[in-house]
Amino acid sequence: MLGVIAFFANVALLIWSLRQIQRGLLSAYGNELRSFAKRADSARLASFFSGMGIAAVLQSSTATALIAAKFVSQNILSSAAAFAIILGADVGTAGAVFLASAIDGQALQGILILTGVSLTLWSSRSRPRNIGKALTGLGLLLLALATIKSLSTGSLQDSSVSNLLDALQTFPVLLAIGAAVATYLSHSSLAIILLIAQLHQADAVSDMASLTMVVGANIGGALLPVLSNLTADDEALSPLASNVALRVLGGILLWFSADMLFDVFPAAWKAAFLVPVMHLTLNLGVAILGLALLDPILSAAQRVIGMSGHRPSEDFVSNLDRTVLERPTEALACAKREALRMADRVQTNVVMVGQLLKNPRPETIEAMEKVENEIDDIYVATKQYLADLTQVSLSEVESAKAIELLNFIANMEHIGDVIDANLLDVARKQLAKGKRFSPEGGAEIGKLHDLTAENVALTINTFLTQDDELALQLVERKGQVRKLVDDSSVAHLDRLALGSPDTLSTSAMHLDVLRDLKLINSHLMATAFPVLATAGHVHKSKWKRSR
Repeated sequence: MLGVIAFFANVALLIWSLRQIQRGLLSAYGNELRSFAKRADSARLASFFSGMGIAAVLQSSTATALIAAKFVSQNILSSAAAFAIILGADVGTAGAVFLASAIDGQALQGILILTGVSLTLWSSRSRPRNIGKALTGLGLLLLALATIKSLSTGSLQDSSVSNLLDALQTFPVLLAIGAAVATYLSHSSLAIILLIAQLHQADAVSDMASLTMVVGANIGGALLPVLSNLTADDEALSPLASNVALRVLGGILLWFSADMLFDVFPAAWKAAFLVPVMHLTLNLGVAILGLALLDPILSAAQRVIGMSGHRPSEDFVSNLDRTVLERPTEALACAKREALRMADRVQTNVVMVGQLLKNPRPETIEAMEKVENEIDDIYVATKQYLADLTQVSLSEVESAKAIELLNFIANMEHIGDVIDANLLDVARKQLAKGKRFSPEGGAEIGKLHDLTAENVALTINTFLTQDDELALQLVERKGQVRKLVDDSSVAHLDRLALGSPDTLSTSAMHLDVLRDLKLINSHLMATAFPVLATAGHVHKSKWKRSR
């Protein structure tokens, strides 16, 4: 019995280790990965390989699919590019399973854990600490895999456990559903596939049962992003739904071809590599079919979604519940939820303004003006709600939280005003006068805008989690913003001296955009100082001066 408990404890360690790797790498390189995804080319193969690269770093095709779907909703990616990224991500994680099965991790476990813990405990900068967390997670993952393999040959010989496994293997559909449910609950198809591989190597499950569970885990992994995006628009939902449909079709074809595949598989490699090879085969087959028939598959998915009566969620109800004003803790939670809704609308306009400056269109300006009106309405309502809340007897901690919320929404409102009053005005001038930035100037503005968009996401996450490491990352980006602005200003003056026509005609607009994007970043970084002050990184007097 103790062996069975140890087995499931190591399964939990396996899942946790993958989460640790993902958290560490997302914290260290998350914004760069999102920026990389944004730049995914419309060409299918380029997007496909982008997805492979992102998933290889994140160790999660689910996270990659969620990022791609979000960018479709924000009109950053087309649904075709997102679908290609998702297909690449699935192949990337399948490759990771193969590597994990091929590597003898016993020699690496200690080195990875020792290096990871050292970086986490003694590094003074946030990125090395987060890399340390990822390395620690990787070392623990290899340790968990090795322990599961050894326990499988002992613990699972227990009659009750072996009888249960034998019974499940006689019901393939139930086995596939069980693997899909396990994948959904663990939020990691990679962890479940690795577990299946260890069970197969220990001869605890048959070849056919292993393949059945691989198919179920793949379907469960594809369903996760769909269930998380049921309220998204059809464009964002269609690549996710297409992936599920292809995975079901591919799984059925693989399952019925199993006997033929088992016959040609080298017997010497079967124990160690059957599961990772079948998993990789399924994902490669789905990717090839998906890339070859990308457009018709997406069109069919959109038709089916439309026929199903799916409607994206558009109606928002205010979170400002006035009936809980006498209960400050609940009222502050309501105000924070509304502040996050406001921040989401600000993020929408920040993302859209980058597209607008590249390609000014009246309909984009109109859409952004509508969002700005929503931002103003939320700001006024939330500010009044917090003002009413302060009339209640608040503790010192509750008062500090109310002031922090007020400062946050004020910064968000200022960002909205900068976009509405300044950047939209630049776009109107571009439309009225038919002017465009020079290729070099446009590229410089685009680079600064990409960093600004990343900083908005980081600001929202910092506000939500109150994590001092995220706040430090945000403040550390101040130097990057300043350098981009200074470099662009110098390069702009050089182009002016050379008499570049596009530069001459858009000089004032170029400098205005640099100033406005820098100002937006100043408001974003101001939100980090309360978090840092609370964690003891910044003296409160310095925070007040920064404000």
